[in-house]
Amino acid sequence: MDRWQLHGSWHFTESLSADVSLGFQIERDVPSRASIFSVILGDEVEIEGSGGGFIPLDVGLRYYLSEDRFRPYVGVSQGLIMIRSLYTQAEGNLTNGIIRTDYSFEDRQWFGEMKTGFDYRVGKSIQLNLNIFYTWSNAFQEPVGGFLRYEGVGANLGIHVLL
Repeated sequence: MDRWQLHGSWHFTESLSADVSLGFQIERDVPSRASIFSVILGDEVEIEGSGGGFIPLDVGLRYYLSEDRFRPYVGVSQGLIMIRSLYTQAEGNLTNGIIRTDYSFEDRQWFGEMKTGFDYRVGKSIQLNLNIFYTWSNAFQEPVGGFLRYEGVGANLGIHVLL
């Protein structure tokens, strides 16, 4: 999955910061389509697909192990993930009609995240970031795009502008 994230930090000291993050992810499972010729010839069509959107919002703390230009860190965060999913099923044939059914689902779950990585100061107000994290949540009420929970290991790269 692709995860886009807007991240902000407030540094209490050179070694400790508070973070807030808002992310966005989309997961799609789109099956292959029936050929137009099979539909025109009246063959039975059975197609299903699903997709979901995840919006994680979390707050956390980072502890920096160094105050140099290269600054490795460890951190934890806690957040809420909002989920919306759509499952679509189409079945039938051209003679009797093709019936499309949509099932929509929404959920919210708490999640936690452990992270490590480093910031590298390029200049006075710009730094590069590599963040590696493990995320886990409670189980969803219904599977979303094949996922039973928001869980996994990920990494992201960032450019930080210091104000």
